[in-house]
Parts: sequence; C-alpha cells; structure tokens
Amino acid sequence: MQLDTNQGKLRNTQYIFEETPARGKAETTYFDGPKHSRHIKATFTTCKPGNDDWMVHASRLRVDKDTGRGVASNAWIEFKGVPFFYTPWISFATDKRRQSGFLAPNFAMSSAMGFGFSMPYYWNIAPNYDLTLFPRYSSMHGLILGTEFRYMEPNYHGYFMGQIIPSDKPKSVTSSNVDQTNKVQLPKTRGFASFVDDRALLSNVSSNVKLNYVTDNRYFADMWNTMYRHDFINRAYLTSSATLNYGQSFGDNYVYSQLFAANYQLLVDNLPAASKPYRYAPMWTFGFSRPLGIAGGTFTLANELTNFDHDARPLIQRANIKPTISFPWKESWGFLMPKLSLQQTKYWINNSVAQTPAPSSAAASRTTPIFSVDSGLQFDRETDWFGKSYVQTLEPRLFYLYVPYTNQDNIINITSALYDFNFQSLFRENRFTGLDRMGDANQASAALTTRMVDQATGREKMRLSLGKMIEFTNPKVVLVKTEGLSPALQAYYASTNTYMASRNDFIADATVSVTDHIKLSPLVLWNYTKNYADRFQATVHYNAGNNRLLNLGYRYRRNLVDNSDVSWSWPVTDEWSVVGRWQYAWQAKTTLESFVGVQKETCCWKFSVVAREYMTGVALAGGGTVTDSKAQSPMAQGVFLSLELKGFANIGDSVNDFYVRSIPGFEGDDDKVRTP
Repeated sequence: MQLDTNQGKLRNTQYIFEETPARGKAETTYFDGPKHSRHIKATFTTCKPGNDDWMVHASRLRVDKDTGRGVASNAWIEFKGVPFFYTPWISFATDKRRQSGFLAPNFAMSSAMGFGFSMPYYWNIAPNYDLTLFPRYSSMHGLILGTEFRYMEPNYHGYFMGQIIPSDKPKSVTSSNVDQTNKVQLPKTRGFASFVDDRALLSNVSSNVKLNYVTDNRYFADMWNTMYRHDFINRAYLTSSATLNYGQSFGDNYVYSQLFAANYQLLVDNLPAASKPYRYAPMWTFGFSRPLGIAGGTFTLANELTNFDHDARPLIQRANIKPTISFPWKESWGFLMPKLSLQQTKYWINNSVAQTPAPSSAAASRTTPIFSVDSGLQFDRETDWFGKSYVQTLEPRLFYLYVPYTNQDNIINITSALYDFNFQSLFRENRFTGLDRMGDANQASAALTTRMVDQATGREKMRLSLGKMIEFTNPKVVLVKTEGLSPALQAYYASTNTYMASRNDFIADATVSVTDHIKLSPLVLWNYTKNYADRFQATVHYNAGNNRLLNLGYRYRRNLVDNSDVSWSWPVTDEWSVVGRWQYAWQAKTTLESFVGVQKETCCWKFSVVAREYMTGVALAGGGTVTDSKAQSPMAQGVFLSLELKGFANIGDSVNDFYVRSIPGFEGDDDKVRTP
C-alpha cells in the first residue's frame, strides 16, 4: 500500500459509504487513488453490521467518489438468503447526490392492466433539469412508453409528462354504462400528454399554463386507476388553460388584471356535444381598490369581459361591472361592515351555430343592487377545564342581506351553480356561484361560536358553532326553470335549484380535540319543524403518532348520499403494520373503494403487499351516482407488491404516496428525491 498516493491492494477488506450509509466486503480491493477503488467478489448492503437481510453480490465493483457512483458487474440481489434478481451490470448511488441510471423495476397485477412490468431510467441532466423514461409492458395493452421532464429555475418551474401505447391490443367497449348495446372501438395508438408551466415574468406579472390531451375517453380508466390515482380520474372533462396575472400596489391603491383562456375535452361517450362546457376565449378580469378617505371606507371596482365559444351552443359575450362601497370597522372586541354593491351584467348572444338555442333574445342584461351588513362581537374569559387553564370565547355574529328580485329567465346559465350549504353559507351574498345567477334575498343570519383555547400552547381545544338563516321572503331565482318539463326532469332539477337545507334548518358545526390524539368534527343541518336531519356528517380521527391511525367518517344527505368511510394504519409489532380503507354507499349497497395492506419495515428494508378494489371512474364520469347499481359502476381489482431496499432500490409499485393520499394523517417518507 502506497500511502502517499493512496494506491495499493488489500485482501479480505471491509468498507463503508458514510453518506448512504452502507457497508460491504471484498475478497480483494484495489485502490487507484483517494477517490477510486475496485473490489473483487464484493458485497453491498445498507443493513447494520450483524444484519444481512439483503445483500448485493458482484464479481466486480467499481466505486468513484468523484461522481458518487458504484458500478457492479455480474451482480445478483439476495434477500433473506434467497437470490431473486440477477443483472450483468448495475449502477447505483453511493451518496445523496441525484444520479443518472436505471431505477429499480416495478411489478404490478390488476384487472385494468393485467400483469405489468416497468424499468424506468432517470437522467440527471443538470441540477435544475431531469428526465425520466418509463418503458412499460402490460399483458393487456402491450408496450407502453412514458416520460416525464422537469425543470426549475428561480423564476419559473414546470414539467412535461406523456405516455403512448404504439399498438394497443384491439378492444371495443360500450359507449355508455347504461346502454350496453352501442360499442365503441378504441384507437390502436393511444396516449396522453400534459404540460404545466408556472413563471414570474416580472415582479408583478406571473403566468400559468396547463395543457392536456388524451386520445380517447377510456384511457385514464385503463391506465391510471391502479395504485396511482391521477388528477384526471373521475372527470367528465379534461381542461387546458392559460392565465396571465398582474397586480400592483400604488400606495393605498391596488390594481389587478387577469387574462384567462380555457378549453375542455369531453371524456364521456354518452354525453351530447352541447353538454361540453363553454371555452373561455378569453376572459379578462380587472379592477382596483382605493380608500374613500371618509370613515375608513373603501371603494372597489371589479370588471369582467368574457368571450364564450362553443361548437354546438350559442356564441356569447358577457360583460360584468361591480362597484362596491364598504365601511369596515374593527376592534379587538368586535366588528361592523356595511357594504353596498351594484352588479350589472350584460350578454350578447349569437344563435347561428347553436344546436341547442339560447333564449330567443339576442341580448340580455341584469342590474342588481346588493346590500349587506356583517357584524360580530367577541367576549372572552379565563377558565379552568379538567385542571388546565383555557381562554373561552363567546362570538355572536349577525348578518343581513338584501338583494331585490330580478327576473333572469332570459339569461342563459353558463357558469353558475348552487353553492354547497355549510356554515359559511350563512354569510354569503349570493347562493349561486358564477355571474349568471344573482339570488334574490331578504334574509338575516344569526350565529354563535364559542372556542376553548389552551393558554399554555395557544392550541384550539374546541370550537362549537350554531347558526340559523331567517328568510323574510321566499327566494324566486332558480338555476333552471322547470315549468313545462316532465315530472322526472322537475325532480332532477329540484336539487340543483334549491339548497338541500330548508329555511327551518339549524346548522351546527364543531371541532373538538377530545384528547391529544382524538379529534371529532361533526356537522348537522337539523329541520326542527319536521324533527329530522337534512344533512349530517361526522369524522373521528385518532392519531397516536408513528402512523397509529384510525379514521371514521360518515356522510348523509336526505335522499341523496348515505356513505361511510373507514381507514386505518396500525403497527402490530415493532416491524409489522396493517393498513386499509373501506368506503361504502349504504343507499346503493355497494363498495366504492376498499383496500387492505400488510407492511413490514426494518432498518434497511420495507416490504408491502396491498389488495385493492375500486371504481374505474367511467360510470361516475358519465353522470352516474352512488345510487346506481353496481353493474353500472365498473369495478377493478389489483394486487401490488413493493420491496424497498433502503438506500439502494425500490422494487415494485411504491405504496407510500398511495397511503398518504388515501389515509388521512398518514406520514410518508421524508426523502422524495428520485435516485436510482
């Protein structure tokens, strides 16, 4: 051994990689300098000394500390003394740096994909750019090629991802889950592409671009309803959009502007073209706010100009102007905010290309004043509760809203829908979303909230809220006129035109930390005249740390929803744990999703197996509900295996992210960096 040059030869050596950390042995080791070595008949593992649960054996192993890479030839992986994977060549990281190279293979079995095998390749192009290739084989679809390119700069970041099946196996499917007679032949070449870009163009100007395309309506149901629930699952439309934002303060004045464009790709065969959403081509929102200089008042002006485009519905232009004057007043013990707005909306309608004509008038308009007063008080006192010091608050709140009735029957509905009724609905100025419907109102809402706050930690131990909306006149504005429609359509639109809550409902909302580990969150809308609940939901969360979790949930809406949701993660021993989830629709008497998994984790490896049954999303996207029969909601099954050799490779479908998404409170691995 030449110590001055760090070159030499040693026999029966043991070595370690400090950063990984990992260790190994070799029959012979050659040192070619301070950062380069070669090992003959070598082993490699991240298990602690005395534990050889898994081991990589290699005829030759070269280590380059300059690049942080190890390259093994004629190598095989041994788990619990059993060899299970051989490769003539393998490259792996010996430190925490991102490295180019093949990732561990993935194996999966599901009814949607059949048997699946993937061998990804990761290319670390630069510190701020990387590319991953996902060649994949499916017994039901053949060869699948996928890629993901990511980039990040100080002022912008984004990604491109795509997938293509060059020659899918011929398959025909029904175009509707109700009508089983109409067959649709899927294309031979299938695929999907997505591009996302966020950037700050200037200090006060930013942009966002999201572009998506898929070759056919069944692609996501076939390709992504496995362990990886993608953003596009269970959607009737695929959205592409672009946004340009501007915002600037000039002293106490603020100016803003946004330019927005969007297009929608229909993903359901049985929906008519007219049901596709309008394209924003484009929408321009702009406005400003400034102090009035009188009694702390503020003046705001919100404007919108939108061009709506469609292939089968009228072409529409919409303009909206909404000036507002408010006089907010706030102290530590209360607040008062009177506000007056005038909303004017005008439409220009071109029926020349419409398959489904709009109301006969070529123009329509609506001018609506909106007056509201929001007020509240806050009282607090110090108190003791179960031996601890707390601050208890009492917060009464009173809200009044007046919006005169304006006939809107001749105004087409493009973007409006009814808000979901919850505690915050007591204080909204409009019960409808969007600009196409302005709800008439002469109502007051009264609410009372009390909180218990731990004086030592500042943590909110309990929050209880009770509220009631009092309508002095019956609302008249609806989303859709039902006069002249069939009884079935009238019944269908009844739930979209009115709240699920009635004027006789009290709403109660609460969050209670029963202990440091148990949290209870109920909500109820109680009809006191008929003595039943229009809506009830409750969740119980138990979290004792270290993924000791139990979640119980129940959702009920009269004549609409009756679902339960149970999920858990529990260590049975120091190494073994079980996980699972069961979502069930009691009204439909069908399981929406269920899975159960077993996991064993040690210091240097983790093994997981998960069996899952789930809806493919085709029926739900096609307008199905939980009241449909199970035959109309296609189910798929899958079994997924994962073996993670810590610090080296993950073989099979990684289940960690799936657990994080599916089990509330589940804590995943901290290290999310993809390395081979």
